[in-house]
Amino acid sequence: AIKVQLLVREARQLSMLVDNLSYIREMANVSEITAGQELARVPQAVSAITAAAEIYVPLEGIIDVDKELVRLNKELQSTLKDIEKSEAKLNNEQFLSRAPQEVISKEKAKVEEGNIKKEGIIKRLQILQS
Repeated sequence: AIKVQLLVREARQLSMLVDNLSYIREMANVSEITAGQELARVPQAVSAITAAAEIYVPLEGIIDVDKELVRLNKELQSTLKDIEKSEAKLNNEQFLSRAPQEVISKEKAKVEEGNIKKEGIIKRLQILQS
C-alpha cells in the first residue's frame, strides 16, 4: 500500500486537488493521498519538489529500511575502495610514466564515475536515515 503526501502551496490548487483525489489515487495506483498546505514532516521518504507542490512517498512498508541501509553502506565502502585504488594508481609516478594514455584515461574515468556513484549512495543514505 503506497501512500503519498502532497504539500500544496496555494489554496486554489489544493481545492482542485482535493476535488480530484479519487481520480489521482486511481491513476497513480496509490492507496492513500494526503494533501494540505501544512503537513507534518515525512520521515524516510523520497520526494519531488515543484514550484506548486512538494510530493512525498514514505518508504516504510515499501522496503526494509534496515536491510537497505546495510546494503547501501556495503556498496559505499566498496565504491570508496575502488576510488582509492584508482587514485593510488594515478598518484604513482611509475604507473603514469609506463602506462599507455588509454589506461590512464580509464583510471581517471573510474575515479569520476566512482565519485558520482558515491554521491548518489550518500544521498540515498541521507533519505533513509532522515
